[in-house]
Amino acid sequence: MKKIYPNVLVFACGEPEWGEGGSGFEAMVRATRANPPVLKAWISGVISDHCGGGIAEKAERYRIDFMCWERPFKAKGYQNFVKYYNADFVMLSGWDWPVDGLDTERVINIHPAPLNYSDPALHFGGKGFHGLRVHEKVLEAFRKGLISRTEVTMHFVPPYEKSGYDTGPIICRIPVEPFLDDTPVVLQDRVKTVEHYWQSRVLDHVVHGRVRLVNGRVEYETEELKRQLMPAV
Repeated sequence: MKKIYPNVLVFACGEPEWGEGGSGFEAMVRATRANPPVLKAWISGVISDHCGGGIAEKAERYRIDFMCWERPFKAKGYQNFVKYYNADFVMLSGWDWPVDGLDTERVINIHPAPLNYSDPALHFGGKGFHGLRVHEKVLEAFRKGLISRTEVTMHFVPPYEKSGYDTGPIICRIPVEPFLDDTPVVLQDRVKTVEHYWQSRVLDHVVHGRVRLVNGRVEYETEELKRQLMPAV
């Protein structure tokens, strides 16, 4: 039977406490069920490294298949999950572990800060850059005048063994304005609001081929779409 929509498998850590975490996953599910749908895809399952907590609770509420996956996170495991769920694409939504064994053009990550591969001082990614630490470092740089804004970044994900964390061709840079009196928690909340709006919309462009990776470069269906997703470029 021909698929009506592409299948998306989500990996999300969430939080071990019941009901905490998983807001990005929930926003994507709701986007698939809007009328009309914002994300025209089928979320076939969600994988978490916590057997309970926010991801499990939300998966149960929305009747999305849930699996708990504990270490080690190896290439064969990722490949088995993709095969089991017949996934066309993988969306990393707050997944803090290395990914291997998958095709770069089929794996997308969302990151709550700027990624600058050419300047380590302006690169707010890599090992340990998750949670509030990301926003602490962004605010430090902002108050020193090194950056004028933060960003929600989405990118294709190459194998970890070759490239490490938070690398890969960038799909979008959505600006978010910080303020001098922000705390990391306040900035995180503002960034999350932007993430929840854009994640499903950008993912929809990718799964329907309006944004794609060709020979290592991100191509956009139109220049207008590129300007919308990459206003900093």
